[in-house]
Amino acid sequence: MTVKRITFLQELLRFVGLEDRLSLVWISSAEAQKYVRAITEFTEKIRGMGPSPLNLDRGLFQEQSLAFSSMGH
Repeated sequence: MTVKRITFLQELLRFVGLEDRLSLVWISSAEAQKYVRAITEFTEKIRGMGPSPLNLDRGLFQEQSLAFSSMGH
């Protein structure tokens, strides 16, 4: 069930322009080094992608945000 949900969420994120920003890794509580490595690698990957394209100041919704703020909000 978890894999099915993650797959659905990955497709949803791809649809909104956030592909590759969700990962599933099976790690035992006894695998501390594997956990650290997985988190470090994923963090580096996300940082390498740059800011979210949905960031209101720099991304996909910049025009909408500017239009909204020009309306006095």
